Amino acid sequence: MPEKTELPADAHAPAPIGHNRPARPEGFQLPVAIWKTMFACYGVFFTGLALASGGSGPARLVLAVSGLFILTYFTCGAILARLGGKDATQVAPGKPLQTIYGPMSAGAVWAQVLTVPIALAFFGMAIVLIAASAGL
Repeated sequence: MPEKTELPADAHAPAPIGHNRPARPEGFQLPVAIWKTMFACYGVFFTGLALASGGSGPARLVLAVSGLFILTYFTCGAILARLGGKDATQVAPGKPLQTIYGPMSAGAVWAQVLTVPIALAFFGMAIVLIAASAGL
């Protein structure tokens, strides 16, 4: 039977900066406004699909299930963000946000996080316009 080896006390400690691993930023610095905007974009998307579907029973079921998935996504994000307690390291407006890959401007963070939700909101509105012009 192989012998059990003892690990040093710091074996599970994060690697120091510059040793094959970027420094982990302190706190959860994604601004609340980004979460609200993302949630609103998904709301516009689902509202557009609901209006364009014309009240079809199967479409309502699909929308309800999809809505539950999105609700789960936001709920899990909120729960995970609060696991560490109150975040005292929020970034002041106009200051860069610290990421594991280095500082990013607020505009870059907004663009990266909200590109898909904004595209979905426009898609939902386009579906409504197409359905309205087709007389559905």
